[in-house]
Amino acid sequence: MKLKKIVGLAVVFVFVAGCALFAQTAEYTTLLKKAKDYEAKKMYASALGTYWDAVVAEQSEKSKEAIEAFQKIEEVIRSGKPGFSEYDEFSIYDEWVLLVKDFERYFTENPPVVFKVRGIKKGDIDRATRTVTYKADVVISCKSVKEEKIQDIVLSGLEKVRRKDWDALVKWPRKSVVADDAKKDGKFLRDGIALFVPDDGFGEYEGYSVPSTMYSSGYNHDLYDIEVSIVDENGKILASTKEYEEQREIVGDFYIFRGIDQATMKIIDSGKAKVKLSSVSLWYGDPETSYWDRNPLASFPKMKSLKIDTKKILAAENDIDVINDNPFVKQQKAEAERKEREAKEAAEAEKLAAEQAAKKAAEEEIKAKTYTYTGDKKVETITIPDGYEIISENCFKDCKKLKTVVIPSSITVIGKYAFAGCGSLKTINYRGTLEYFLSNVEPEDMLTYRQIWPVYSEEYTGRTIKNKKIKWTYNYTGE
Repeated sequence: MKLKKIVGLAVVFVFVAGCALFAQTAEYTTLLKKAKDYEAKKMYASALGTYWDAVVAEQSEKSKEAIEAFQKIEEVIRSGKPGFSEYDEFSIYDEWVLLVKDFERYFTENPPVVFKVRGIKKGDIDRATRTVTYKADVVISCKSVKEEKIQDIVLSGLEKVRRKDWDALVKWPRKSVVADDAKKDGKFLRDGIALFVPDDGFGEYEGYSVPSTMYSSGYNHDLYDIEVSIVDENGKILASTKEYEEQREIVGDFYIFRGIDQATMKIIDSGKAKVKLSSVSLWYGDPETSYWDRNPLASFPKMKSLKIDTKKILAAENDIDVINDNPFVKQQKAEAERKEREAKEAAEAEKLAAEQAAKKAAEEEIKAKTYTYTGDKKVETITIPDGYEIISENCFKDCKKLKTVVIPSSITVIGKYAFAGCGSLKTINYRGTLEYFLSNVEPEDMLTYRQIWPVYSEEYTGRTIKNKKIKWTYNYTGE
């Protein structure tokens, strides 16, 4: 009875442990469902962005479903299709417009801002007012890995199929897909898409650019109005660019706070304060009216401002490729690389074995065709049997009494130094019927090599070869 109880508890433990192992965070589950809804609605850019966010919420193997869904959409878009369907000449254009429009709308609502704080530095002290100036060293960029990755996916597929008559998409992403409509009615926020007219520096690209193509840094935030705060360890705002609007100054990537009182100074100097991004407002529309001298939200009274949830703003240390850097994907990639490496090694081993076998077979074949003399060095006459094709190297070396050699017509190669040291050699008879005979080298080298090439044998008859006169004959039919 006790044994059954123990086994039952063990099963329950394993089951609970297994459930805990594969349980995802609530945020991941919510984002996964939201991404699937986007995908069902054919809002593929929004689906990609939300699957990405789901992986951020669950950086482990548990985000496998979101990763695979992201990769599946990526694959089909990169192939040139604007989604999972079949398209004709007209529908493919219409669907690409919707996909690009969804991309712009998604990054209007989820701006690709990367926020990085490099520190807080104490500045001048005003002894008259008993206040201090602090400088927050902040880098803000309107480019994120997420945005660049998704834009690359969309653009790579679009480039495969884009035609010159795709008027709304010809200059994308340098020109917004709704730019032509915006020109007609003058709206800078259209269909949820933020538009921005570039200054003269972008003159070659017609106005109303996609937000992510704009440059933004420091005081020159072309698209977003940034509010930066200094907060204590509990998150209480000690100073912000909004509250210190008259005292603060933005120079490049430095946010300067003047007039900080003594109590706040103590908290900052104790190291218990930090800089955070307190709010981001989208600044859309024609920048000409307030390009250089604007203050935060200065131009918004005449047009509705779109507040951005700062939780969606990426900190620089989190601005990574969460798909490819995910442990599950890394494991997949490592496994794929291992299999590829093993397959390559197996193929190389097979190739090497085949080469070695072929080499061995060739050597055996050559060996079978090669005549090698191993007899008495005092021999005077040698008749090589018919059927051999090669006289081996050093074959008759140092056969000092050898006078006559009879070579069958089957021989085509005389090895190097075959007759070296044969001081008594007088006659070589070739029994073949070739019109020409022996080597293409000079007579002096004749006995040290070569392939039998077509050269008149008469040219060599009686010629001196290494200070010896040897009689060469060919087409020999006698005994």
